[in-house]
Amino acid sequence: NNAPSHTTERSLLSLTETVQILKYDLGLDAVLAWHALPGYWLGCAEPTSNVDNRIKMTPSTIQYPHFPFGIMENDSSASREQSVTKGIGIANDATQFLSQYHAYLQGCGIDGVKVDAQAVTGILRPHPPENKNGKDGEISRSKKSHAHEVALCLHNDLALSMERHFGGACFDRPVSTSAPIVHCMSHAPEIFYRMPSLYGNTRLPLMRASDDHYPNNPYSHGPHIVACAFNSLLLGLVTVPDWDMFTTTVTSDMTPDMVWIHAIARAISGGPVYLSDKPHETNSAILESLVCKDGTVLTCTKSAVPTRDCLLRNPLSCSHTHIFKVQNVNGKRGAYTSGVLGLFHVGGTGEWDAAKLDY
Repeated sequence: NNAPSHTTERSLLSLTETVQILKYDLGLDAVLAWHALPGYWLGCAEPTSNVDNRIKMTPSTIQYPHFPFGIMENDSSASREQSVTKGIGIANDATQFLSQYHAYLQGCGIDGVKVDAQAVTGILRPHPPENKNGKDGEISRSKKSHAHEVALCLHNDLALSMERHFGGACFDRPVSTSAPIVHCMSHAPEIFYRMPSLYGNTRLPLMRASDDHYPNNPYSHGPHIVACAFNSLLLGLVTVPDWDMFTTTVTSDMTPDMVWIHAIARAISGGPVYLSDKPHETNSAILESLVCKDGTVLTCTKSAVPTRDCLLRNPLSCSHTHIFKVQNVNGKRGAYTSGVLGLFHVGGTGEWDAAKLDY
């Protein structure tokens, strides 16, 4: 076989070439890049010889997460994070780092970003926690809170960089009324309460409303939808809740009923509708039911939330026989509106128990 090898470094497409193929050959309107708030999930490090010369890395300082007692009690797996022992490299000059990073992405044709690993920046300190498991006994005993200096600094600089590099993003047709950013792993008060002041009330950013979508865990689907709906009661006031991407592929773990439940939930959520199927494995019947013939998504006007009679009930309880109802509206205020109601039978589909569930 004399065919050229596709494993050599030169055969790999550059980011610019990849974006050009996605936009001009495949017809995508926008391409977003995914990165962590500190740069990568363990932050950024000193420059190396193989870093693109368009990115001038700034010096960084190692910071360590100090998990409060409540987080450790809810999910003890946090103690196994590499960041507990290795720390996270935080750029000394976050303004310069994020601006250069986004300038590079913009130059490659990127239209916006999905920014992950945010909440951990609110519990960073310059020294390791006193316990190897990451639990901060000092904070637990004194009930002190973190000052959140790192998170506040990074988010100020993130919003500034977004406005500078992606604030004037112009697509061939409108693809979103939100700022071109998706906030992930960001359910911390010092983060979500500041969204309107950082991005403005007229163009609020997207924020993930829940944990990830786990297509291979049949016990995760009910809790996912319930968490998105209840969290949107708060997040819908300061962001545009994002109910996460989902798969339409039917498997032994992802039955047709589960696929349709997720599709219906996204359709009424008021947030984006996007898929994470492998290429050529998308269920076209599901996709065609969610969009118009031109690909337009008819999103609801507000954020989907539970109806009043569901607020003080646990819809996931095995003894729960009531339908979980999620409401939203369509139309323009003062002109025409119509109610939208989603009905979900999720009783007994799984309750949050970190000791039993692997998500």
